Amino acid sequence: MIYLVMSILCSTLLGVIFSYFGKNRIKNLHAIIINYFVCIIVGGLVNGDMPIASNFWEKEYFFFAIGTGILFIGGFNLVAIVTQKLGLTVAAILQKMSILLSVLFAFYCYNEIVTIPKIIGLVLAAISIVLSSWQSSEKETKTKDSWLVLTLLALGTWGIAGCIEIVLQYCELKVLDQSGDPQFLALLFGSAGVYGMLFLLFNPKQKLSGFTRKEIVGGIILGIVNFGSMYFLMRSLGNGWEGSVVFPINNVGIILASALISVLFVGEKLNRIKIIGLLMAILSIYCIAFL
Repeated sequence: MIYLVMSILCSTLLGVIFSYFGKNRIKNLHAIIINYFVCIIVGGLVNGDMPIASNFWEKEYFFFAIGTGILFIGGFNLVAIVTQKLGLTVAAILQKMSILLSVLFAFYCYNEIVTIPKIIGLVLAAISIVLSSWQSSEKETKTKDSWLVLTLLALGTWGIAGCIEIVLQYCELKVLDQSGDPQFLALLFGSAGVYGMLFLLFNPKQKLSGFTRKEIVGGIILGIVNFGSMYFLMRSLGNGWEGSVVFPINNVGIILASALISVLFVGEKLNRIKIIGLLMAILSIYCIAFL
């Protein structure tokens, strides 16, 4: 359970960090690239060995890692943009709607037990996600971007988050044999960092000179927290928890934690609709995990 709690805390902090980036004009892509190389270093420290296996191209997870790296760099940039344009709570909600993809995938591919409480819990989780952000979405969508642009950003964030969860779930259960191998995560993060660097090199609108002290420091902090969010999530799956339990609790837990941070540190007030949404979120966790 401790791994799941740590994953929720780290994932919530990611949104806070991206909000800070937006307020202090820290370049998202440059900080995100730094973040991925920091993840490799942290992976090496956790593993107590070379962060990436010397024969990584021979590993069974090789193609999964380098393929998912594209989703990581693209999805992380989308999360940063959505957080800064629509707010922390809305961004978290869009990401965590991915439970509707990952849990259905777990039911279909792994023959996990489908029970009435789990179905009720999933429905409650989806409703709670919408209700808990109802007021925020109305207030925070007043940007210069068109409705179509914001909608595409939202759909992209949701879709990529779901795909990442599905791939990680498959790799942990079928490829890594529930070992939570840090070398897999290190290679995944390294691939994402390389893709980011290639994008900077071949995109005339981006500049390598954008790596200022702010981006470097921000990237280091982001990298430590980011590795923690993924590592603890993988360890939760590796401890024998079903994906249909881990992902809903993780996702709804991040919504609750984000709301708590907003109330305590941002001064956001919870209206009646949002309170109902949060109560539904708690009830959904109970239905999915304990009934």
